[in-house]
Amino acid sequence: MGCARVVIAATAVALAVWAQWTGANAVLDRGLTGDLEEVIKKDSFIVSLKDIKPRKRSRETLFAVDFPGAEHKFMLLIERKTSQVIVETFEDGRKRVQHFTVDTLHDDSHIKSLILAVNQTHPGAHATLYIDCISYGMVALPKTLRDMFSSMRDPNLEVFHEKKYPVEINGHRDVRIVLSKNGCPLPLYSDVDRKYDHMYKEDLVRSNDLMGHDPNIQAQQPDMPYRGDIPLVHRIDDVGILEALNNLIKVVNLEVRRCEASQRALEDLKRMLEECDVCRPRQVVLPSCATHPPRCFPGVECQDTPQGPRCGSCPRGYLGDGNTCTPGRTCAENPCFPGVECYDTPTGARCGPCPRGYEGNGETCRRKDPCQHNPCAPGCVPVWTRPRQ
Repeated sequence: MGCARVVIAATAVALAVWAQWTGANAVLDRGLTGDLEEVIKKDSFIVSLKDIKPRKRSRETLFAVDFPGAEHKFMLLIERKTSQVIVETFEDGRKRVQHFTVDTLHDDSHIKSLILAVNQTHPGAHATLYIDCISYGMVALPKTLRDMFSSMRDPNLEVFHEKKYPVEINGHRDVRIVLSKNGCPLPLYSDVDRKYDHMYKEDLVRSNDLMGHDPNIQAQQPDMPYRGDIPLVHRIDDVGILEALNNLIKVVNLEVRRCEASQRALEDLKRMLEECDVCRPRQVVLPSCATHPPRCFPGVECQDTPQGPRCGSCPRGYLGDGNTCTPGRTCAENPCFPGVECYDTPTGARCGPCPRGYEGNGETCRRKDPCQHNPCAPGCVPVWTRPRQ
């Protein structure tokens, strides 16, 4: 009796923690749990929800999977304030959060259908989201639900979802089947198909001629016109089944011809691109003094540089950048006193200071007279002036 109470208490605590994680409105669905257990070991399965109406809560848990006894969880939520559909997982206790951005998801938006196509094949396992027949991309699944389930010593799981949202789990490999079931239009023909329709019709006639020799075709073939889609079986008997099989084989044979025609078209396009002169890369010719000479000042030579053609230095006696030159002195004319450094400036040559022991402006320098500032120094003859009368 005591053990039973402990089990009941532990179960209650676990359910309380799970309710806090998933939300109060997420309830355990035994039937959906069984559906997921049937497909969880497959390479792919699809979760679909319908008629998701606006709610007062901004964040809602749509679908959640718990693996009791393991640190694994999977949850699908919508966050209306941020316009996101969130995939939140716990993988060996480590939390991972990824999201899809859905521009049409707002507080008052009504979602007619939400489909999550799960691909569990490694490498590249992922989940793709469709809302109202529009794909919003995919998120990676480094640890899939199959990985979580198979890693358990005693594999088991529980599925929770919002009570007001009907949920279905399908083991279809082709998501188009589920999209079609949810009212999403699937076009039968593309532009390429229409372009080669005349080829397909010829192939169909040829296929019908060979139908009697095809070992896959049953002997009984009801006489009926060909349809582009697969007709429904209106009667469950041998004739109805054979009728559907025969038309299915016709469509398969036609699709083979169409694929072959598309392959031929791609090969023709590839050959055209390979032989196209305009598509080939051309050598880039850089400008030079020979092809694009700049307007240099008369007497100034053009010089080829990595940046392109440039004008050289102005002639002697001129200042400028080679394009425009004006008369002026340069250091090339040695305008400074011997030993004085010369600097070329935009306004002309500028001389530095005179050497030590000399004075002047740098262009003209003279030796300093030591007696000028100290007339009483040794060797200096003082100059006496008469006192005023």
